[in-house]
Amino acid sequence: MVLGLNGHCLVVDFPPFPGVRFNLSQSCSAELWPMRRPAGAPTLSIATPARTDQVLLAICQGITVEIDPASLRA
Repeated sequence: MVLGLNGHCLVVDFPPFPGVRFNLSQSCSAELWPMRRPAGAPTLSIATPARTDQVLLAICQGITVEIDPASLRA
């Protein structure tokens, strides 16, 4: 889930799922919960003016979901 808070977009893994994590190295959004992880990109690259849905989509496209299959079997 991506939350907008005081002009910042934050990733919340809700509920946290073992074996799944977010790679934010290409994202301008930090993970807030359950573990604080900084954003990897300082800015969002999107043409302006942009609608809110376009901004949220661009934020989500910068987040890569990584799955550890061994953790899912446990």
